[in-house]
Amino acid sequence: SANEMLLNMEHRGGCGLDERCGDGAGILANIPHQFFAKSIKDLPDAGLYGTGNIFFGRDLVMNLKIKSLMQQIVEQEFGLRLLSWRSIPTNNSILGAQSLENEPITEQIFITVPVS
Repeated sequence: SANEMLLNMEHRGGCGLDERCGDGAGILANIPHQFFAKSIKDLPDAGLYGTGNIFFGRDLVMNLKIKSLMQQIVEQEFGLRLLSWRSIPTNNSILGAQSLENEPITEQIFITVPVS
């Protein structure tokens, strides 16, 4: 199975000199609706929204501009509604120097159909 393969691989992607610097690869899973419903206000029923991880740089002012642009695109070009952003808690205590230097700010975006 795919899980067995991942467990037996030395590395899932490219390798660098910093052994503590991973590739960030993961496994796609179902959306944990019950988990998100506890923290996202007005979350629609399961299956009526989408979510994804967005990796931002360290420039907070630029990130706000990017979020504003993303909202415009989601709403004006796709006719959907940007419902919410969620900061993803992280623990960077095991990261190597290279990873720490380049660690992104990771947030989740929640998009749903417009309210009619």
